Amino acid sequence: DVGQTIAFEYNGAIVVHRIIEKVETTNGIYAYRTKGDNNEAPDPNLVSSSQVLGKHILTIKFIGFPSVYLQEFLTKNK
Repeated sequence: DVGQTIAFEYNGAIVVHRIIEKVETTNGIYAYRTKGDNNEAPDPNLVSSSQVLGKHILTIKFIGFPSVYLQEFLTKNK
């Protein structure tokens, strides 16, 4: 749905962008118009549901902090 962040395959690369529009194509099939959060313009091609590899479902804030603190500690105590 609009606003959802998805991962999809495009030209052999995995891209993570936000859905900005759901577009009905032929025979009632839907595709998605996407845009990177830091991009000014939408992506030039629509993303079909078969290209979608996954979607963002959960954010765990600060989960990376313990590894950052550990790395700083180890660097200071060499």
